[in-house]
Order: sequence, then structure tokens, then C-alpha cells
Amino acid sequence: MRKSWLLNIENQRRISLNLDVFDTFEDLENENDKDDGVVEADTINLEEDYLLIESINIMEDFLNLNKKIIITKVD
Repeated sequence: MRKSWLLNIENQRRISLNLDVFDTFEDLENENDKDDGVVEADTINLEEDYLLIESINIMEDFLNLNKKIIITKVD
């Protein structure tokens, strides 16, 4: 599932740059192998993954909001 998501994101990026898209995730991996020799497609960088960081921030805001609502209702 993550592989198809990565392929889709990469292909969208490539389309916006007028580059050829990859047909399969394996094609994407092979291209990455040419670049640096290491394939880390299933690795998540917890410090630089902006989608993950923003998702965490949204979740934290939601949980804090619910706490305030619950405390308000109890008083």
C-alpha cells in the first residue's frame, strides 16, 4: 500500500515537471538504485516527513480541543 502511494506521489511530481512516469514501483526503485545505490522506500524520516509532522500537529490540536470540551462540560 505504501509502495503504491509512493509511486503515485512520485509520478505526480514527475508529471508536473514534464518527466516520464514510472509504470511500476520496481521501475522507481531501479531509478533510485542508479542515484545512490540504496533503496529506502519503506523508511519514514520522522524529522523531515512534513505530512507526518503536520498530521501529528492536527491530531494534537484535536485531542487538546476535546480535553477542553470535556473539562468545560464537567464544571
